[in-house]
Amino acid sequence: MPYNDPHTAAPSLWAWRDAEGLNFECSATPITCSDNERKAIECYLLWQYRLERGRSTVCNHGHFHPLYSKSKNGSTRYRGSRLSAGNIYAISGSSLPPLHENAVPLEPTWMQLSWSSKYHLHITNLQNIPTSPGVYKIFDADTSEMLYIGESESLRKRFRDHYQKVWDCLNPIFSFYELPNTTTLSYHLLEIENDLIGAYYHQTKVVPNSSLKTIIQQLPATPTKMTVNERKRRKGKSGNNKLVSYL
Repeated sequence: MPYNDPHTAAPSLWAWRDAEGLNFECSATPITCSDNERKAIECYLLWQYRLERGRSTVCNHGHFHPLYSKSKNGSTRYRGSRLSAGNIYAISGSSLPPLHENAVPLEPTWMQLSWSSKYHLHITNLQNIPTSPGVYKIFDADTSEMLYIGESESLRKRFRDHYQKVWDCLNPIFSFYELPNTTTLSYHLLEIENDLIGAYYHQTKVVPNSSLKTIIQQLPATPTKMTVNERKRRKGKSGNNKLVSYL
């Protein structure tokens, strides 16, 4: 089995071919856009696949063949292999159902999820955030601009992490959707996050830049005001021609 780098899909594709004798085809198309928009388009395409098929692709979002262990990065020298009879890989199983478009991103029923109340991204609100896994959205309370769509195995820990960042706005607001601890696997969180980003791009034609490229920075020891040029610099630059490809 190949290592997990340079491409994380390689071990999964190898396992499925080894187990099922699959043959692969590849299709690609050139597009001209920023890196962030290319990633948003990829999220949209994966969401559309989930809507059409009712499940995720077998090698995205961390899905893996149930009868194999997964290789790690080459530096570890650990290669995955077929498991002994009766053993099942822990991070394997069925997909969560795809999310269906509903309402607008800032509403509490967006994508048919029951979003929490909106909390200012301040440490005093930490007790309002559960420790369970879930997805969340962060937006600018003054402009209603979506800043971030993310997932975490511990919403409270992620809230604390985001509080310690410098955001490119003065008033970030946090809202979350909580998933049950007992049934949620890591790839379930990634599936929902992907659906949210893909649907947001579909609805608004805007990329939630912070979700796809880290533009937030560590809080300095002495807080300082950001100049207009600093704010512009943090928004990032557009990239060159990229390829959207899928197997």
